[in-house]
Amino acid sequence: MNCFSPDSKTSVGRSDGFSLVEVVIAVGIAGFCLVAMLGLLPTGMKSVKASVEQTQATSLLGSIVTDLRSCSQGSITSPILGISLPVSIVSTGSNSSTTVSNRFYLNDLGNKVASNNFGARYGVNVTLSNTAFNTVGCIQIWWPAQALPINAQGMVETVTAVSR
Repeated sequence: MNCFSPDSKTSVGRSDGFSLVEVVIAVGIAGFCLVAMLGLLPTGMKSVKASVEQTQATSLLGSIVTDLRSCSQGSITSPILGISLPVSIVSTGSNSSTTVSNRFYLNDLGNKVASNNFGARYGVNVTLSNTAFNTVGCIQIWWPAQALPINAQGMVETVTAVSR
């Protein structure tokens, strides 16, 4: 007998395709997976936003350090952001130092803005101490600018030394 003849049947009483029960189960599983994935979407978006904020703040931190390092000997403010610098020390004691604190606000582009209410995205604290050998600075950037640093959504911080 030839296997390809039209009278040979491969299965008795069974037609090709899916039953309605199988289709309903498959659609139910796909729907459950879709709902679970949609539930993860807000968490993922929040994580991406926090990552972008921290990356931009870290970039601004590098810009502030570069601004401080570009100060010439005897200058009283930084050239780009106008950060007040401590005065040079001329003394006989090795432990004498002066400290200057600066608080200002930056917009999305890293430009200084007048207050934390109008276009400010980041708040910045720069504390500089002038010792007999160099200037040491602690720089904090937090966001949003309207929050206090202790209550901020995020913060980056660094300590740097600048020879002047």
